[in-house]
Amino acid sequence: MKFINKNILILLFCLLFISIFSCDNILPQQYQEAEEPTVPEIDQEGYNLLTRELVLQDTVINGNDTTYNDIVQHHKAKAKILRNLMLTDTSIIDSSDSYIINSEFSSLSSQLDTIYSDTTILIKKSTPEEGLEEKNHYTFFDSNENGIINCYITWEFTEANIDNYIGMDFYDSNGERCEQHPLSLSLETINEYTEIDTLETTIRAITKIRSKLRFSVNKDSYLVRFHISEPTVIDNFRLVLLYEENNNQ
Repeated sequence: MKFINKNILILLFCLLFISIFSCDNILPQQYQEAEEPTVPEIDQEGYNLLTRELVLQDTVINGNDTTYNDIVQHHKAKAKILRNLMLTDTSIIDSSDSYIINSEFSSLSSQLDTIYSDTTILIKKSTPEEGLEEKNHYTFFDSNENGIINCYITWEFTEANIDNYIGMDFYDSNGERCEQHPLSLSLETINEYTEIDTLETTIRAITKIRSKLRFSVNKDSYLVRFHISEPTVIDNFRLVLLYEENNNQ
């Protein structure tokens, strides 16, 4: 009986030693490798550009003289209505609309404002004719890369526009709509950039990146359509365009 008890004690000691060794040398490494999910870098950059100050003031003091210089950190563009060009269909997907885009493309490139990537864009939409509410407004975009363009949108929120949305589409010179990729705001991004704000009479949880849209583009020029759900309550909005590599090509 004593012999058996002694062997049992030795066995238990060995098991305890192995357990301690395993915890010290295996589990900590596994825990280190299992890092918490973070906001994608491209979303961080999109947020920083989308929410930064549009104009900074630089103060220069030279002796008794003080000079104030405005540092503009955004690009302005006007999104225009194309009713006069007969491009009034809300979807722009049938052959006649494609023909119009194709035939008018050169003219559109000179008439419409151009938007750019890697900067903060302040979009001002056109004022519609009296009694007519136009939801579609247009700009132009010259892509200098092949890949996926990430479009981040936001605006100044009020109770009247907090539940609205702004959609986008890109059309090439043939009138073909660019492929849109699935909605891609991660839970980490939404959680990081959602804040509690007080509007006129209500308190709401608001995600500062209102939407993120992704399209496949090539080195080409594109007609860009903004579809504003309620244009009477959104005058200006901010836009940021950032490229990412298309790994499916």
